[in-house]
Amino acid sequence: MLVYETLESWVSPVTLELHAWHLNTTETLKTFDQIKHKRVIVISGYNYGGLMS
Repeated sequence: MLVYETLESWVSPVTLELHAWHLNTTETLKTFDQIKHKRVIVISGYNYGGLMS
């Protein structure tokens, strides 16, 4: 419906990183499909972008 109203840019204004941590007793996450229909804890906020090191 909005195909003629949308302008797609080649510029990426933001870099987004997703990290998934797990306990040693659980399987390492290979794809996000593995957490579909599972309970997860989402932690978000600001970071220093490596400036502290």
